[in-house]
Amino acid sequence: MDKKRSNNKKNKYNKNKNNDNSNNKKDNNRNNDEKDEEECDILESVGLKSTFYNDQINRYFAKYYLNKGEPNEQYIFIHSNGIIMCGIGSNNDILKKNISEIIALKQPTKITGKSKHGAHYLSPNEYIMQIKTDDNNTINYCPKLKGKLLEINQNIIKTPKLLKESPEKNGFICLIQQDPGDLEKLKENLGKPENLNIKY
Repeated sequence: MDKKRSNNKKNKYNKNKNNDNSNNKKDNNRNNDEKDEEECDILESVGLKSTFYNDQINRYFAKYYLNKGEPNEQYIFIHSNGIIMCGIGSNNDILKKNISEIIALKQPTKITGKSKHGAHYLSPNEYIMQIKTDDNNTINYCPKLKGKLLEINQNIIKTPKLLKESPEKNGFICLIQQDPGDLEKLKENLGKPENLNIKY
């Protein structure tokens, strides 16, 4: 009788232990789901909120240019985590003019999780920003990439002269994330980055 009672206690203990483990797993899964749904701080993820802002650009972004040295020069800087920073190159003619206003044509919605849920998906010919100059010219900016629009640089909208003063750093225009396959094709098409000491 005592032996039977002892076995019953062991079985009850093991059953409770299994239930606890099962509940812990459910809690962990729930926490992971909640974490995946947390709002992303994109700028923080690529070091653009760092006090070492310029060092982050030089160290962690591979720098590529479209129409290098031409009046319509643009850049595509690719972070080691795959996020792309786009903007107007320092040789672009628009930087020779006084910029009076910058208007975002697209605004990213709330983005959550590692998969960047909620991000607007850009087509390669989609314009995302208007840049107005003092001589009443308006330039529509297109990053010429497809992918998820993660961030529009609000600082240049608030302070347009920042685009002219620091076009390839604080004056960047947007952050984009491509699918891994598209990103690899992009790198192949762009060729070798200009900053060869990039750390991946």
